[in-house]
Amino acid sequence: MVRTNRRVFLGATAATLALGGTAASKQSFEASSSDAGSGPWPQYQGDATNTGFTDAEGPGDYLDLDWKMDPDDLGYWGVRSGPVLVNGTLYFASMEEYYASDEEHWDGFVHAVDASDGSQNWRASVSARHDSSTVVVGGRVFVGDGALLALDAESGSELWRSDEKVLYSPTFADGTLYAATDSGVAAFDPADGSVEWTFDPATEDTDWEAETTPAVAGDTVYASITTRKRGALCALASDTGEERWRVEFSELPNDSSDSMYCSPPVVADGMAYVSAGSEDGERDLYAFDAETSDERWAVSGALQPTVAGDTVYAVANSGISAFDAETGDERWTTELGINGDLNVRGELVVASDRLYACTHSRLYVIDAETGEALDRASDTRDRQSMTNVSAAPAVGDGDAYVVTYGENDESTVYGITSADEPDVVNVSLDLEEDGPHCVDKPVAFEYDYEFDGNNYLGYREDAITEYEWKVDYGDGEETAYEVWESPGPDVEHIYDEPGRYEVEMTFRDEFGNTSAESTTVEIAECKGPIAQIETDPAEPTNLPRGTDVELTGSVRESDVDSETYEWDVDDDGDFEQEGQHVRVTIGEDRNNEKRTITLRVTDAAGETDTASVTVSSEYDEEYEGNC
Repeated sequence: MVRTNRRVFLGATAATLALGGTAASKQSFEASSSDAGSGPWPQYQGDATNTGFTDAEGPGDYLDLDWKMDPDDLGYWGVRSGPVLVNGTLYFASMEEYYASDEEHWDGFVHAVDASDGSQNWRASVSARHDSSTVVVGGRVFVGDGALLALDAESGSELWRSDEKVLYSPTFADGTLYAATDSGVAAFDPADGSVEWTFDPATEDTDWEAETTPAVAGDTVYASITTRKRGALCALASDTGEERWRVEFSELPNDSSDSMYCSPPVVADGMAYVSAGSEDGERDLYAFDAETSDERWAVSGALQPTVAGDTVYAVANSGISAFDAETGDERWTTELGINGDLNVRGELVVASDRLYACTHSRLYVIDAETGEALDRASDTRDRQSMTNVSAAPAVGDGDAYVVTYGENDESTVYGITSADEPDVVNVSLDLEEDGPHCVDKPVAFEYDYEFDGNNYLGYREDAITEYEWKVDYGDGEETAYEVWESPGPDVEHIYDEPGRYEVEMTFRDEFGNTSAESTTVEIAECKGPIAQIETDPAEPTNLPRGTDVELTGSVRESDVDSETYEWDVDDDGDFEQEGQHVRVTIGEDRNNEKRTITLRVTDAAGETDTASVTVSSEYDEEYEGNC
C-alpha cells in the first residue's frame, strides 16, 4: 500500500529554517547536481541500479599497497560499509565507541579523505552510521543508518537532517533520494530532506519490512522486503511510490532458527536480480523481468549479484561464479586462496574488464572474462595482513580503496594501486653443513624467506601459508608442490649415487608466480674409514717395566677426511683421550702388566671404525721380591 506521511510538512519546515527557504534550496541543489551519478563511484555499488560496475579503470593485473590511513584518524571500530569516490575524494563513515556513566554509547564520524595519499580533508562527528555508504552528489554528502543526514561536501558541516530514520545506504536517482526506512520505502527531497512519499509494504496479514538499499532504474524503484521467514521483491513507481508488482520467494521452514535475507536488488538491461534465502545459510539467485516480474531463471548457492554487460557475477559457496545474464548458464567459477577456501566479504565490483573481490584479509583482482585470479594485495608495511575487510571496495582513477572493521589497530582504509610485477617471496637456500655428504645418508638444507624486506616473524609465518613449495633435488626424482604449513618443514634428501647435484627450492603463489633459489651439493661414495695403529717401539709386548709406548692413529681407504681420534687406553670401554697421538707407560705400577688399547676413528661423514693393540711388560723378579 502507499501512504502519505504527515511528517513531510514538518520535515520541510525544519529544513526551511536550516537552509533559508525550501524553494530556494531545491533550486540551488538542482542547479548544482547536473553531474548526478558522476564519481566515478558516487554511491553504494557505484550507481542507482546497484550494478557494481563502472567504466572507470581500477588497478591493473598486479596490485600494490599505495597508502593506508592512521587508525587513530578513524572511529575506534573502523569502517563497515563501502567508501565512495568523487572528484579525487573518498567519503565514508566510521564508528566510535565511548563510555559515559559506565554506559556504552555509539557515535561515529563521516570522513572526507584525499584519495591520492589518504590524508584527511575533514571529519564530521555524527551518530553511529556504520551500516551506510554515503551518497555524494551536488556538493553534498548524504548518509543513512539513522536520521537521513546531509553534509556539505567541502567542509563537512551539517546542512539538514530528516525526521525519518533511514536503514542502510540511500540511493540517488533523477534528483531524488530513496531509502529503506522504519516505515517502509521512502523518497526524499535532497534539497531539504522532506519526505515526498512513503511506501508501507505491510499487508493485512503480514508486517513486511524494507531493510536493504533500493535500486532505481527509469521510473521504477526496486526494493527487497522481508519478514522473519519470508522475502519478496517489489517494484514501485518512482514518483508516487505506488506498488506495481511484488514477487515472493520460497518461505523458510517454520522450525528453522534462521531468518530470511534478501540482497539489495540489482537492475540492468530490463532484468532485476536479487538473492534470497537463509541469512546464515543457503541462498538462491533470481532473475526477473524488470517490467513484468516474470521469473527468467534461478540458480542455487549464489548471492550478492553484480552485473556487467551480459554477465552476472555472484558470490558462490565455492568462491565466485559468473552467469549468462540472459539464461543463467554458468560461465566459470573461481576459488580464492591457495587451498581454494577463502570466503568473499561484501559485494563484488567490476571495473572495465577486471573484477575486484575482498576476502577477510585481501583484495583480489580477477579477469572478468575468464575468472582467472591475477593477484592479491595485502598490507606488508606494518607486519600484518589486512584484517577484517568488511565491504566492497570503491574503484576508479586507476586505484581501489578498501576499508576494514575492528578494534583500533585493526581498522583502517587502504589505497591500492597498480604494480609493475607481482610481489613474490624472496628465497635463500644453502647446505646446513659443509660436508662431505655421502650416498645413502641424509643431506640437510637450510632455507629462509622474506617479503619485500619484511622479515618480521609473525607476518612471515602468516603470509607463507598462502604459498605452495617444492624442492627439486637434481637427481631426477619427481617432486610435487605442497601447501606450506608453518613453521615449515625440514628439508633433507638421501642420494643413491655419488655426483654433483643442483638443488632448487621453488615457491609458487596461487596465481602461478614463482620464486626460486638453488645451491649445489657434492655426494661421495663414503666407504668409511679403516682404523689402524702404529706403535713405537714396533713390538709393544714384553717390554721392560716403565717403558713409554707411543701410539699413532691413522686411517686407510677413506673417501673423506677423518674428524676425530679417540682412545680407550685403560681397557675400561670409555674413550677418555683424544688426538691422533697418545703415550702410555707400561708396567709402571704393576708387574707383568698387559692391557688392550683401542682407537676409534670418526670421519667427517659420521662413519666410524675401531682398531686395537695389546701392550704388555715383562715379568720382573726383583719387583716381586721388593713387594
